[in-house]
Amino acid sequence: MIDILKKYWILILVGFLLRLAVAGFTFHPDIITPALTSAVFFREGTLNFYENSFKYAPGEVLDDLPLSYLIPLPIHLITRPFISDTTENLFFQDRSTIFGNPRLWGYLIYVKLPFILFDITLGIILALSFTEYKKRLLILWMFNPITLWATSAIGQLDIYPAFFIVLAYLLLKRDHLNWAALSLGAGGAIKSAPFLLLP
Repeated sequence: MIDILKKYWILILVGFLLRLAVAGFTFHPDIITPALTSAVFFREGTLNFYENSFKYAPGEVLDDLPLSYLIPLPIHLITRPFISDTTENLFFQDRSTIFGNPRLWGYLIYVKLPFILFDITLGIILALSFTEYKKRLLILWMFNPITLWATSAIGQLDIYPAFFIVLAYLLLKRDHLNWAALSLGAGGAIKSAPFLLLP
């Protein structure tokens, strides 16, 4: 992995910056739930997202499995000092008042950053999975408009199970069967699709 980072760091950096730009200037309702669970954890000090989320967004229903809400928390922990409670409150209560406001751009990046990091890492794992065409694979992944739209614009959590599926494939290729099974299980704890690969 270090070799790919050293050799293609410019390509990876450009892909990362492009994702940050897309994330900061796009909004989709799908990102409300990860923002909500982050607020519940950091402001209420509890992992009981399902019962406490109504305090911030009464109309929102958390309908995803817990692991999908737990994964972003370590990344949000690092970036949380850059987020104000005022911006977060406006995001939940009246988003229309902060559209066009640079504080919203920062908040959108904050919420989507875990998706972006998993997306970039997935591209690197794809390149590691093949002996040839590493640069082509990275270019295709980093500048794939579908990936950019789904992950950086909409904020689809499907990037998590996709990441664990590809990681399981790489681990399997390297004869780490137990770790591959664990990775596939982690993906299955978010969405059921990874279990289709068990056979």
